[in-house]
Amino acid sequence: MPFFKRNIPNFFSIFRVISIPFIALLALGEQKTGYIICALLFLLASLTDYIDGFLARKMGVVSKLGANLDLAADKLLVISCLILLSILFRDVFIYLPTFIISLREIYITRLRIISERNPELRVIEVNLSGKIKTVLQMVAIFTLFISFHPSHYSLILENLGKILLWIALAQTMISLANYLLERRR
Repeated sequence: MPFFKRNIPNFFSIFRVISIPFIALLALGEQKTGYIICALLFLLASLTDYIDGFLARKMGVVSKLGANLDLAADKLLVISCLILLSILFRDVFIYLPTFIISLREIYITRLRIISERNPELRVIEVNLSGKIKTVLQMVAIFTLFISFHPSHYSLILENLGKILLWIALAQTMISLANYLLERRR
């Protein structure tokens, strides 16, 4: 299989990483239309999380590199956007989940790296709990980004985004517990 075709799913993961500075520029630009474009770019980047895995399985090109790139792209996108939202909102109801979610993601990444380097340790695959966590995080982030666009619904969307972020935080902790329990087996 040609190099390009074999790596199409990886290009989607790379797109997620490349989109981060553009999302930041749009969000920090304080333009009304910039917030909408920022939210839509984040949504597009988030959707590529599903697309890359789907394509890799469908095309039969699932690889360790692709799986690791996918996980790294997800974590970079989520943590970067949460930090960006913390800067924009300056609100403890965003700071606290951002801090805890970021710590969890860094800790799990560290455990995965240790597991992959040590043949005696079993590498834990991503499970449903982790996928739900990622979806909730991305929906919360999208909702918070869209709430920055001035409208009659801005405050409702902001509060909904904060609630979703706290739900995502709860799911993040549940997925951490599931990961640690699975690792002990």
